[in-house]
Amino acid sequence: MRSTFRRGLLLVVVYALAVVLGAAGVARLVGGRSAIPDLLGHARPATVFLGVAIMSVSTLLVGVRWRCLLPEPARSTASVWPLTAIQCTGTLFGYALPGPTGDLAAAVMVARRYGLRLSDALVAGLVLRIVGLGVAGVVAAVAWLALDLTLPGVWRRAFAVAVAGMVGIAGGVALAALFPGPFRRAVAALARQAGRGPGARLAARLAGAANAVLDALDATARRGARPLVEASLWTAAGHCVAPLGLCVAGLGLGIPADWVGVCFANNFTIVAALAFYVLPGGPVGWDVLYGTILSQATSLGVVDAAALVAVGRLQLTLLVVAGTLALLGLGRSLLPERMEDLRHPRTPGGGA
Repeated sequence: MRSTFRRGLLLVVVYALAVVLGAAGVARLVGGRSAIPDLLGHARPATVFLGVAIMSVSTLLVGVRWRCLLPEPARSTASVWPLTAIQCTGTLFGYALPGPTGDLAAAVMVARRYGLRLSDALVAGLVLRIVGLGVAGVVAAVAWLALDLTLPGVWRRAFAVAVAGMVGIAGGVALAALFPGPFRRAVAALARQAGRGPGARLAARLAGAANAVLDALDATARRGARPLVEASLWTAAGHCVAPLGLCVAGLGLGIPADWVGVCFANNFTIVAALAFYVLPGGPVGWDVLYGTILSQATSLGVVDAAALVAVGRLQLTLLVVAGTLALLGLGRSLLPERMEDLRHPRTPGGGA
């Protein structure tokens, strides 16, 4: 586990440097030799730092969302700062290993720190992810309606279809939390149909994953609407604050980015990049997609869009490293000793 931890930390730093060098290469290729000196010449470090600080608030709000979704008594006693540090460390594990390893590691650490059953921590983490995706779809849709874009017909139709799909996903999540029964029956029916063909094993796995999501939503909804409503509101705030911070940092670099466009690009990418979540090198796909959508939604040039992507990646890297170091200071016992402990963890609460 320690080797995985070190590997993740190294990959975070190396990838951030690669993004910065890549952005510099794009600037040099597109804007010529003077592009980077011109950008740095107009830079106002204090404004860039302010933008980075505002962006970091959105990560702090993830800790607030974690606390909203935890069962009592952990909900009342949990502190936002350790939860934020745990989330940062989970992100680090996500760099080292593809798939949901980062979320699983975060759930293990939350369970150990607050004496929860692992199942309760996993439910909170899964609902946290689902709420984040659903709210991002709604925010992207609202921003899309507020955008005044002059896009080619193909791009505009593609964005419109994608945004409609995101709103549908958000509505489906809300309905699944309120009325899980029909969704369970639909999943069972689809699994039976698919189970008769060559894809029976894949169908069974997908059905199991869908039922796990429904179980998590159902378990949270049984505690009342308050946890889901509070988590959704804090999520919406975080999804709006992060683009605001990037706009402020952009102004510090002499890049006037429209907040509505950045907000659309950020939230659109959160949902659209879900496919990269289970693949190795997911951050690469995220940054490429984010830069592309950002350029289209804000009418920024390639150089400016690449610079903003690099700022966002550097901010996340600094936060992940700082959060991980803070967590190590809180207690090394929260980290699993071996990878097997992520599959069969033990918690102070005695449950798994």
